[in-house]
Amino acid sequence: MGGTMLAGHFHGQSVRDESLYRQREQASAYLRNLELGLASITDFNEGLAAHVTTSQPLDRRSFDGYIAIREAFAPQPGLQSVVYLTGGREGQRPAPASHAPTGRHPGVGSTDRLQADHMLHAVSTGTAVDQAIPASQAAMRDAAGSGTTIALPYSDASGTTMLAIFTPVYAPAGPSTPMGDDGGVLGFVRSTFVLDETIRHALGRPFDRALDLEIQDAGMGGRLLYDDDGVRRAGQQESLLAAFTVEFAGRRWQAQFFHKASGASAWEAGEGLVLLSGLLLSGLLALAAHQVGLRLRRPYTHTVFAQNLHKAFKHHPFAVYYLDLQRRFVNVNEKALTEFGLSRAELLGTRSEALIAPEFRDLGRRHWEAALQGTAASYDTVLQAPDGRRFDVNVVLVPMMSGGIVAGVLGIVENITERKRQAQALQRSRRTLQSIVDNLPQEVFWKDIERRVVGCNRNFAQFLGLDEARIIGCTDEELCARQAQIDPARIDEYREEDRRVLERGEAVVGAEMLVRRRDGSTFWARTSKLPLRDAEGRITGLLGVSEDITERKLNELKLEQLANHDSLTDLPNRAFFLLQLERTLAVAPERLAVVYFDIDRFKSINDTWGHDIGDQVIRAFARRVRRLLRPSDVLGRLGGDEFVFFSEGLSRREVEGICERLVAAVRRPIRVDRNRVLQISTSVGVAFHRPGMTADELLREADQAMYRVKASGRDGLHVAQG
Repeated sequence: MGGTMLAGHFHGQSVRDESLYRQREQASAYLRNLELGLASITDFNEGLAAHVTTSQPLDRRSFDGYIAIREAFAPQPGLQSVVYLTGGREGQRPAPASHAPTGRHPGVGSTDRLQADHMLHAVSTGTAVDQAIPASQAAMRDAAGSGTTIALPYSDASGTTMLAIFTPVYAPAGPSTPMGDDGGVLGFVRSTFVLDETIRHALGRPFDRALDLEIQDAGMGGRLLYDDDGVRRAGQQESLLAAFTVEFAGRRWQAQFFHKASGASAWEAGEGLVLLSGLLLSGLLALAAHQVGLRLRRPYTHTVFAQNLHKAFKHHPFAVYYLDLQRRFVNVNEKALTEFGLSRAELLGTRSEALIAPEFRDLGRRHWEAALQGTAASYDTVLQAPDGRRFDVNVVLVPMMSGGIVAGVLGIVENITERKRQAQALQRSRRTLQSIVDNLPQEVFWKDIERRVVGCNRNFAQFLGLDEARIIGCTDEELCARQAQIDPARIDEYREEDRRVLERGEAVVGAEMLVRRRDGSTFWARTSKLPLRDAEGRITGLLGVSEDITERKLNELKLEQLANHDSLTDLPNRAFFLLQLERTLAVAPERLAVVYFDIDRFKSINDTWGHDIGDQVIRAFARRVRRLLRPSDVLGRLGGDEFVFFSEGLSRREVEGICERLVAAVRRPIRVDRNRVLQISTSVGVAFHRPGMTADELLREADQAMYRVKASGRDGLHVAQG
């Protein structure tokens, strides 16, 4: 039974979690509908403003016609009145109009049409309509200053919360339009909505049965604008489900969704399908209104942009202008006037082609045709001012779309004369530098931060056996894959060198190595790699210089061989042998044996047969001994007929075995020429290393052991007793 209760607990928890998730999904869906509903009423205003802009002079018939079309496609629930308020210069005022619904508030699907009611003039005279909406003057100033739609919540005489929407109306753009900081605004379209009805319609009718919603205006001290159940619940965090910020027409609203006070949500009551149907219907209606508004306000957006281009790009560092479809200047910023050397009056209405140098006009015409087809273009050309000045420029043409077609073209011109001159000077400098580098005897290359070759001289390309085009952009691994003359076994070494330079900033200077080519040949190279840095000291790459030092290295090795080896037997001489023995003793070897031996009665051989025969005997003796030893054993000639070797890691018995074989091998006759065969022998002394013994002590003990053999008749072996 306990198990059943536990399972029931978890099931209940799962249901509650699922319910919470569903309710939050509801809140997000309601928020989207709310945003679409608000967008549809701003689109209504902006579409009408576009209609007014493109219908100058405005008559009541065209004004009324727009309202009828809009209501047929997308009714505006909660709409109370629509007013066009003029506010431009004298002589520019179109005939203003005002409309109000015949009923109090037309609902969705209403057949009531907005009718002409009365005519209004500029609100600046303090008319009754102006007095009816507090702060309308400030809202219109904000709309004119920002060039955008501004929303203003307020309360009417009955205490109902209303929403006034203000959209500025601009004079149509054209070459003859007067330009000025504020001269483009002719008036405003103002629509007023009953806020409660507008929001309820956007959310959908089933909303009351699902969640509670409160909306506050953050810009009005958190003033409550909407409360669907009349019970203020702000601050009740325990029942707060979700909170969102809605940005809308210059307002910042806080929307807070709460659990329904009654407890059960519509989802738990099995009404999810009904709710989703209501959300879908209200969302589709709001979306339809939004799409119609976008279509109707496109001309308005295009006109406002062209009219205010000089404001938007006032401080732009490049010349910016707007062209109509006939390629005439509609508007320009101040930088364009300076660059083109013309006044605004001279430039407006002029075809841009007139400013292009004659030999470049065909190029400009091709890019213009591409822009008219909706394709942005960027190209370099030459402009020619009226006073004959010519300058290089980069031109960017951006087609401005309206209703799916090109309505005009935005142009941006950058004067690149100085940059091009510098680029040409830099190119000449680079060619000179490349010529110098190509004539250096070393192989020179430079890489970027990713170890890719970005440049090299002729010798480096010849060394790799590749054309420069196949080298640039490659890493060492990729060059190896392209059959460059690089030893694959050395790739890891090269990579580590590059990492030291690029990551740690360490210079690799004079690194010498024996390099093997793919064809099996070898050579000695000396390479240096230095970090390359930018003006801020950041590492941007490396410079490598490599040279073939084979001849020098062979000479050095030859000198080293002469200095360290016996010229007759090519064995290490006394000094070099002692050096190697000391190095071995320095690392505390295990079971080290030193064997000291010579040729018995060698003096008599020299005295009887001469030194040439004696040298032949020495060489033959050294060869026999060398064949008996391991590669790791070190054999040296101390002088005359005295030899020595040391071995590591062998037991006492193993060392004695080697020495016994040595004695036996030397007994074999040595043929020195066609007629002479000599019989020789050797005396061998052995000393084993003990802790603390030096190289000289070991040699001395082995030498003494050898003389024990001499004293006992020669041709034998004696091991020192340590």
